[in-house]
Amino acid sequence: MKPFIHRFISFTLFIVILLLSSQFSLAQNKLLGNLTVIKNGSSTNRAENSVIVNGERAVNGSSIMSPSEIITTAPMSAKISLPKTGDVLLSWGSKMNLSFVNSSISGELLTGSVTIKSEPNTTLSLFTTEGTITFPVQNQVNSVFVSVENGKTIVNALQGQVKFNNILVSAGESYPGNIDNTAIPDSNTQITESDSDELNPYFLTGIVAALAGVVLIVLTVSSNDDNSTVSPIR
Repeated sequence: MKPFIHRFISFTLFIVILLLSSQFSLAQNKLLGNLTVIKNGSSTNRAENSVIVNGERAVNGSSIMSPSEIITTAPMSAKISLPKTGDVLLSWGSKMNLSFVNSSISGELLTGSVTIKSEPNTTLSLFTTEGTITFPVQNQVNSVFVSVENGKTIVNALQGQVKFNNILVSAGESYPGNIDNTAIPDSNTQITESDSDELNPYFLTGIVAALAGVVLIVLTVSSNDDNSTVSPIR
């Protein structure tokens, strides 16, 4: 019976290690954004105090996958931090389809406004009804504020350079004409406390690792029992 138990434990340990390896591989290959919900004022209607990601209410610390549809309702803004790519700050009253990989940010701004700050060597392709916003020079930090109101697109280069269709806009410039800089969201506004008990995306990995340790201990103890000898009574 004991050889059967050993084989069963060994097989279980193999499966656990395989699952653990798969979880780590997935975490390394898939870039996830981290959501911060920012409160820009007060509201008596709790239902309005939300950020909607792919049709569901999201809170601080939620993981954002690519692609995602993000909607902000007054008075909430949403900051999506991309560890290897940059930051996307979506103002309240906005709707955006966002996609990203390790070296690229793309998407479509349907309504509202967004501020995008990229890490060096990151490309941008942001679409509006009037055209496409890109970073012509990637080997630097670039930052742009884009607003869509009544179908009209306003572009303000905050750092580096951006290109709106074939029009180059340098830092401190906007197209068309000048815009009110006070409309640009402040990333230092109050951050609301999370009221979610959502699991961390790596929680499953921790459970699998703990299970692997337990199985390994059981296997070791069982092996020690088999190796023990009892002297015959003479």
